Formats: sequence, C-alpha cells, structure tokens
Amino acid sequence: MVEQIPEGMVSTYGDIARAIGDVVASRTIYSLLQEEWDGGLPIHRVVTSRGEAALSRYLQMLKEEGVPVENRKVRNLKDHLFKDFKSERILAKLREKQEELASKVSLEDGFKRVRTVGGIDVAYKGDSAFAACVILDVEKMKLVEERRLSGKVTFPYVSTYLSYRELPMIKKIFKRLKTKPDVLMIDGNGILHPRRIGIASHAGLELNVPTIGVTKRLLLGKLGKTPKKIGDFSSIIHEGCVLGMALKSSKSDRYVFVSPGHMISMKSALDLSRKLCFHRIPEPTRRAHRMATELRNKRTG
Repeated sequence: MVEQIPEGMVSTYGDIARAIGDVVASRTIYSLLQEEWDGGLPIHRVVTSRGEAALSRYLQMLKEEGVPVENRKVRNLKDHLFKDFKSERILAKLREKQEELASKVSLEDGFKRVRTVGGIDVAYKGDSAFAACVILDVEKMKLVEERRLSGKVTFPYVSTYLSYRELPMIKKIFKRLKTKPDVLMIDGNGILHPRRIGIASHAGLELNVPTIGVTKRLLLGKLGKTPKKIGDFSSIIHEGCVLGMALKSSKSDRYVFVSPGHMISMKSALDLSRKLCFHRIPEPTRRAHRMATELRNKRTG
C-alpha cells in the first residue's frame, strides 16, 4: 500500500490502518514499516498524525520531493495527505467474522468434573513461533502430557486480532495431544475483549473444548474494587457488563485477569484459576510459558 502514495504527498500510519479496516493497526503498521524497509518502498512518505517522520533523513527526502517541512514535521499536513488507497479491508472482514463467532460462545459449563487442565502459550522471535502445551492432573498436580512445536507465522500482531496470529499454532499443537484436557487455559483473553471473542473464546469454538483466558495485562474495562489479599478478586466491568475478574493470585501487586473463553461459566473460570495459582500465574499456563520460552531460546540463541 505504501507504494500507492505519490511523490509530493504523505499518509499517516492511521490512514493506512483505516484503509485495511481498523485504526487499531496503526502501531503494527509503524513496526512493520521500520522492520521491513529495504530501500524499495517509499516509507519516508508515512508520518504520524502530527506530521512527524520516523527518522530525520526521511524529512530531507520529503523536502526533496516538494513536501514542505518545518520544525521537524510536515507543514500544513492536511494539504498534503493521500488517503485514496486501493486496498481490501481485511481487518473489517476479520472483525465481522469475530462478531459472528462471538454469538456462538457459551458461558455454561461444558463438563461435570475437571480432572485435567491444559495450558498453552506461544513465544515469538520475528516471524517464528514457539508453542508449548502442558496437561496437568488437577488433584495430584502431576504432569500428564507435554508438547512443543515451532513454526512460522504470517499474520502480524494487531491488538484485538491475536487469534489470527496465534490460533494456527494452537490448533496444530492441540491436535498432537494424546490426552484431551477437560479445560484448556490460554495466555490471552476470553470474552474480555471489545467484541467478546478473544483468543481463548475463539480457540474454544475451533477446538470444541472448554477454555479460560488468563492474561497479565488488562485489555479493557475497570475494576469494581481493589483486591488486597491473596485470593481476592474484583469484577472487570466494560460497558456495564462483567467480562472478567482481576485476581490477586500472589504477594505481587500485579493481578492476573481471568475471563471465560467458551463452554465455561465465569464462576468456574475464576474458581479453577484460583485453585491452580501457586504462583502469580496459574500453573498450566506458567509451565507452558516457561517451556515455550525455553524452546525459543534454544532454537534462536
């Protein structure tokens, strides 16, 4: 798309993101352009919403093309903006698919008893992904099975579209399991998502397994109260709806954020997460994270 920007004009990262369907991709557009420039694309013609260029030499290149520059940014930016991109609005289509899938998510328990819980995490290095899955016996806290897998990713990280980057690896490693867990924990969100379809919910639908999303960062919403003691929790409220729970799982002042993915209730997702938190992170995803990181370091170190 960058090649469509004519000489003497500029576009913003937001303009390009909107052209593919969602302004939330602005940061991703910035990262990709900085990483992939080989001198062939006119990325110097892409600026911030304030007209600032990523590098000072880009400003000189713009000046040579007739774009007015003053105080280290494009002067009268709106007079030199190009927005008439010819592009498929891929993110808009993916967002529609998410909204369709969200209507199929069940928040009722799809099990009678939980004997085994799996944990999946994926680590990255460039366009390489390193996935790990562990399955634990809940009562004995013994390892039942573990799997590792590496591969390439073709979809960049875009906030709220993580499924399209990570789900292919999750599906591959899940298919290799000999033991199907009663519940699967995923490092990511469930319904705690703008469209109620985070990676844990999406994976639950694709794999037909009850899932829980557990993450270390709050994507959206506000806490109803402040959890103070280990085991305390607070509702995470967004647009008047309770979409997850902030759990104080350890002595750390940092919470973990739990949300049901698919075929599990809010209560069961919270109860199981509390039961499995011997450290800050629930044991299945903690072990999976460690394994995925070790695999990445081994393969890339």
